[in-house]
Amino acid sequence: MNVLINEAIRAYQADSNQAILDEIKAAMHYDYLNHGVHGLPDVNYIALRCLRLLSGRLSTIKYGMPDTGGYAEDSPRSTFNYYVGEYNKLFERNCTLENYIEHAPYLCRYYEGAYGYLWQAYKALTGRLQSERAKAAAAIIAEHWPDIEAALLYALDRVDTGRTPREVVRYINRATKTAYIRQQFADKRRVRIGGQTRYVDPYVYTVDYVIFGVGEAKRERLSRRQTALLGRIEAVVTADMAAGFDMADYRTDINGKVTIKVRYIAGKLGIREDSLSRALRTMTAKVS
Repeated sequence: MNVLINEAIRAYQADSNQAILDEIKAAMHYDYLNHGVHGLPDVNYIALRCLRLLSGRLSTIKYGMPDTGGYAEDSPRSTFNYYVGEYNKLFERNCTLENYIEHAPYLCRYYEGAYGYLWQAYKALTGRLQSERAKAAAAIIAEHWPDIEAALLYALDRVDTGRTPREVVRYINRATKTAYIRQQFADKRRVRIGGQTRYVDPYVYTVDYVIFGVGEAKRERLSRRQTALLGRIEAVVTADMAAGFDMADYRTDINGKVTIKVRYIAGKLGIREDSLSRALRTMTAKVS
């Protein structure tokens, strides 16, 4: 079935008709590598974008597994070339993938029990047999379909079906990518430092690092007054740690290590932010 995309989306928006989702999911199993991407139905271009969201996972199949699932020399092409090559050389024939059926009876008679390997290779090369690579890809798509579907629903709920199919596809692809990435990093924190952006899992390296940005502070270098101030800061930090941290009150460095926000700590201690900032700079220089 090839649904018209705008009509299918209107049906979804009107009464949650699932045809558009079924079409996209089915199109994710299309062999774009061997059959190309031109002249396809609109849903295929959405499916192709969804596959790109899984490209990191799918690439492990592309580069790590031949069609048979075994070693590269056991691939359908290698198997076919080996058996047919031997047959052609011995009997001075010109058997190819295209005229294989004409030679099949003779090949079967010659190879007997081993003919099954050649027949399986032929079916794989002509698309009559689902390869191990295709099976692995299908398993990855099935595993991650709930997340892809949730992102697609976000886009389908918001797209304007009054636009052209091309504009609809472009919007759905952008919105789906945005929703999927946001979903994947929902439990992570976005950190941007020096033009570099990363999504990290916040964690406490050490209390000293939270306060000073160093793993182990040389606290003995602090004056009595500075040590007292450190004790008050540490009390706030350890209490927040016990409560599970509200990350809105703390920063995260590019590696995910939690550090204080001076403004927050100053507010908790009833100290001016600029005064605490100066004190911490002096203390950090001493303990580093």
